[in-house]
Amino acid sequence: MNRLGLKLFCLFVALLFWLQVAATTTIDQTVALPLVVTGLREGVTVAGSRLPARVPVRLRGSKLRLIQHRWFGREAGRVVLDLANAAVGSLEQRELSAEDVRTDMIVVGLAAPVRVPLQVSRLATRRLPVRVATAGELPADRALAGAARAIPTEVVASGPEELLRRQTWAETEPIDLSRLRGSTALERRLVSWSADVHLDPEAVQVEVAVAARERRTFANLPVLALTDSGQPVAGVFPPVATLVVSGPADSLRHLTAARLAVTVSSTGLRPGTHHIRGQAVLPECCRVEALSPEQFVVRLGETEDEEEGRAR
Repeated sequence: MNRLGLKLFCLFVALLFWLQVAATTTIDQTVALPLVVTGLREGVTVAGSRLPARVPVRLRGSKLRLIQHRWFGREAGRVVLDLANAAVGSLEQRELSAEDVRTDMIVVGLAAPVRVPLQVSRLATRRLPVRVATAGELPADRALAGAARAIPTEVVASGPEELLRRQTWAETEPIDLSRLRGSTALERRLVSWSADVHLDPEAVQVEVAVAARERRTFANLPVLALTDSGQPVAGVFPPVATLVVSGPADSLRHLTAARLAVTVSSTGLRPGTHHIRGQAVLPECCRVEALSPEQFVVRLGETEDEEEGRAR
């Protein structure tokens, strides 16, 4: 017991000697000091400037003080960026110097030249519509009975004016459609396009209406020829087509031929006979399963034989 006490006493004395030496020994050391912004006016931000969190500075001081900074988190000082006279809306480079360092030790200088890209912006808010992002495809026997809907439909974005001006919507995390078998409601976080922009709320409720997919056939749909201004009249053969569409059962029951169209485009073609693939125009909730025929004969103006025959 006495030997243990003696060992502890010797250890304590050695520690006192070490602390005394560390407190009186002066050394130079590079220390990363935090960068602090001051002087900003109300309603102004530097959020988009990408300022460094810390600046390497060469300091001279007691070994004990520097050890406290390194191992015990006691800051040895800070680097101050004063923006009291900064122009709003300007993009500039500020070079930091030893005069910007605040510490109770001797500043030898910055470890290396530091130029800070500075963007001083006004703080702004803007209401943005929410766009629901999706991934994957629904199972083959299922269809969307309308677009996915976010609640609320708008959110408030706040941040630097320049970052808000370029954005026209806020987007959700994607919903995996391949996992859905029926209508559902779920929460999705909003994805901010910048760490400097805050969205309120940060998440929305998303409603997805899913229904059984059915097919329906529409026969004898007129085929319309799309021509450029100044092109001769176009004739199409055959003049009608059969279209097979699929979609949500309820939507198909109310779908009429008047909402469908089959077209062929003759844009940029010269007079003569052409074979052109048909295109179907239909509501967004539906899709084309088959078009018969797939190609159509399009005749623009008169052929050379017809022109010679008429000349005779």
